[in-house]
Amino acid sequence: KDQQATRLKAERARKKDQQATRLKVERARKKDQQATRLKVERVRKKDQRGQRLKVERAKKDQQGKRLKAEQAKRKDQQATRLKVERAKKKDRQGKNKALETTMRK
Repeated sequence: KDQQATRLKAERARKKDQQATRLKVERARKKDQQATRLKVERVRKKDQRGQRLKVERAKKDQQGKRLKAEQAKRKDQQATRLKVERAKKKDRQGKNKALETTMRK
C-alpha cells in the first residue's frame, strides 16, 4: 500500500511537471510567433512606405515634366507672337514708304 502511494505521488509529480513544461513551451512558441508577426508587419509597412514614396516621386517628376512642357509651349507662343508683330510692323512700314513715294510723284 505504501509502495502504491509512492508510485501515485511520483505519477502525479511527473504529470504536473509535464504540464508545466507543456505550458512553458506553448508560451515560448506564442511569444516567438508574436515577435515574428511584428517583424513581418514592420517590414511590410516599410515596404509600403517605400512604394508610396516612389509613387509620390514619380508624380512629382511627371508634374515637373508637365510644367516644363507648358513653359516651353508658352515661350514658343510668345516667340511666334513677337515674330508676327514684327512682320506686321515691317509690312506697315513698307506700305507707308510706298505711300510716301506715290505721294511725292
